[in-house]
Amino acid sequence: MKKFISVMLTLLMVFSCVSVVAFAEDDEPVDQQAEIGVEAICIDAGDIDYSGRVNATDARLALRYAVQLEDDASLLKFGPNAIKRGDVAPADGITAADARQILRYAVELDPLPGHKAEAKDAKWTVSGNTGVCAYCGEELGEKIDSKIDAIIADANAWAADKGVANLVKGVSENEGSDVALELNVDAIWEGIDAKDGAFDGFLTNLGAYVNENIADAVITFEGEEVYNGKVLNTPIKHAIFNVFAGVFYKIATHTDGVYGTYAITIDGEDVALTVKFTGSEANLKKVQDFAKVIADHISADTSGNDLKICVEMPDALMNTVNSKGGLDRVNASTFGECLNALKMVDLNSVIGSQQSAVNKMCATICGLDSFVNKVAGKVTAATVTVNGEAINILSGKDFAPKSEDYQGFLAAVIDMLSDDVKNVKMGDVFDGESYLLKLDVTVDVGNAAVMERGSISETIYIQVNP
Repeated sequence: MKKFISVMLTLLMVFSCVSVVAFAEDDEPVDQQAEIGVEAICIDAGDIDYSGRVNATDARLALRYAVQLEDDASLLKFGPNAIKRGDVAPADGITAADARQILRYAVELDPLPGHKAEAKDAKWTVSGNTGVCAYCGEELGEKIDSKIDAIIADANAWAADKGVANLVKGVSENEGSDVALELNVDAIWEGIDAKDGAFDGFLTNLGAYVNENIADAVITFEGEEVYNGKVLNTPIKHAIFNVFAGVFYKIATHTDGVYGTYAITIDGEDVALTVKFTGSEANLKKVQDFAKVIADHISADTSGNDLKICVEMPDALMNTVNSKGGLDRVNASTFGECLNALKMVDLNSVIGSQQSAVNKMCATICGLDSFVNKVAGKVTAATVTVNGEAINILSGKDFAPKSEDYQGFLAAVIDMLSDDVKNVKMGDVFDGESYLLKLDVTVDVGNAAVMERGSISETIYIQVNP
């Protein structure tokens, strides 16, 4: 049977050659032939086998494909555009008409055609084009940014519009294969001019943007799937733990400003994410020195399902406590009384060093009060467990600092706390060696419409060692 088909194919090719020669003048009017003979020819049209020439071999391959003796796999082994190169006739798909047309090119009865422009869609890390030649791949139209490049451009435009561009910036290289999130520490010292209402509707707008521009993509972070049309609660928590574990130690010991590098894939395309600090050397050193002091006193354990934070009380604060009655007086006092006592002493008596850096950090947070209130407004439940009883932490009042320094920051935080939690006796959470707090927090993220669940509930343990 195969021999019979081969013989028939050979006869058909011979007949095609004869008919092409015999009826060439009758097939095409002279003016149409002249019209075909355009100057901008594409030398890859009809070259199915990537030989560099259009010949009878290409016509034979086209005919074999038309009668299903070849398939996509067997043609694509020649090159990625092999099938498109063979589709030279007006109708879509390779048919006997394409084989005949390729043969006419091969015997120079027709000149090679011009480029065949088709739109090339952008991928996550590959740019597109409004017109790319289906035969040779030459880009004929305008470039379309890769999806990552487009997202980074949108994020930077948002930051500029909201007045936070001097703090955060996205940088995309290699069409989105390498992305950097840059945090400029100079903004901490120079100030952030966030506009009023900058974060109004933030979650809603972010969710709408994700649904439109990321849609049902599959995203992995360090090998774990975190998004597949929805943000997956548990995996995204693992990702957050990964990034923020040892945060102050990483800041204190970073090299060349690099906080960390992370492997991400989006629909199978690899993206390397780098988080780094930028700014003047003097300010970078200030941040590192401050972070080192914090790292010496605060650590986090993310090895389990819950976050555990351990705090070592600064020597300066313990000296102040001991001079005012020691832990016995602290344990007899309420949480609110202790916080107010902290407000009454100077910063040097609390931390002993890095006062300038602490004030700058407090000023930065106070300057972002609208963002703090947006986050606090999404907290639907926040309790601390004392003697088996869950006590509400928040009063419902806004974060409204009257001054942008340590004193203003602390006073605003105290005002946000409920009377119930401020009335808790410190001795009720002291086990003889440490102060132990169990916090349960629920955050409503339903407005974003991108989470696997509409809320996030987490337990946080805080251990304070005097």
